[in-house]
Amino acid sequence: KGSDVKKLSDLRGKKLGVVKDSGGEYNASYESSTYGYDVVTYDDYIAMYKALEKGTVDAAAEEFSIAAWRIYNMDYDMAVIPEFLWKVNYYFLVPKGESEALLEGFNEGLEKLKDNGTYDRILSDYGLDNFVQ
Repeated sequence: KGSDVKKLSDLRGKKLGVVKDSGGEYNASYESSTYGYDVVTYDDYIAMYKALEKGTVDAAAEEFSIAAWRIYNMDYDMAVIPEFLWKVNYYFLVPKGESEALLEGFNEGLEKLKDNGTYDRILSDYGLDNFVQ
């Protein structure tokens, strides 16, 4: 909050914190020449968030729902830029040939949550409604 970084192009000439060996490090490193920021690597998320709080880095890269959860539940005085550095997809995996009933039940349950509005309400409650496609 209070940062002049409001979109990815605002990162030019700034420092972006990432966690070593994470998807954030991979994607941020890949996009660094496009947006013109320097990548600063940390051993864990706590160190990265502390660096952001202290102003050692100008922004930090983390998967959106985790960042939103940390800000909401851990009372970090931060905000999420409403623009993605990369898109992350999540999948429900089951052993092949052994879990058809589980997979079918999961898909049916998810469809019911979407149909009755619970899915959208959960996204809204956690500030995710504008970010999940």
